[in-house]
Amino acid sequence: MTELEEIKEKLTPAARRVLDAAIEESKTRQHYYLGVEHLFLAFAKVEETFFREVMEDPTHVPLGGSTTPGSLCSWHGMPRL
Repeated sequence: MTELEEIKEKLTPAARRVLDAAIEESKTRQHYYLGVEHLFLAFAKVEETFFREVMEDPTHVPLGGSTTPGSLCSWHGMPRL
């Protein structure tokens, strides 16, 4: 099992969708790495409503809906790559 697959197992379905979309963004642009720019673009596409609300008012944390703080990842902490 690759390191990426091990990380994906720990993510919620929403986070997996964002990560998969980020990988596709990277491939589309013929980049051979996964950067924050790919994650940002993928998050904007996959979680469009949440992203729009945050961008309209960065101090406001949207409540309700399927995405609330912490729902993208089912474990605490960031993976060490």
